[in-house]
Amino acid sequence: KGHCYYHGRVLGVDDSSASIELCSGIKGFVTLQDQMYLIEPLAGKEEEGQQDEAPADLRLHAVYNYKH
Repeated sequence: KGHCYYHGRVLGVDDSSASIELCSGIKGFVTLQDQMYLIEPLAGKEEEGQQDEAPADLRLHAVYNYKH
């Protein structure tokens, strides 16, 4: 697939970073100062059909506040 890996920072937040993969859904993390958020596609079926058949940008995703 083409370009689907990205990394950078959050605009306006000095102590931040982001690493995102868009090849098959959205996966990655965003850090904002001392907080980290993980992003990943949700697996499973939706009420209206198979989620895996939906285009990657229309799938449901979860965002977790990661505490280490």
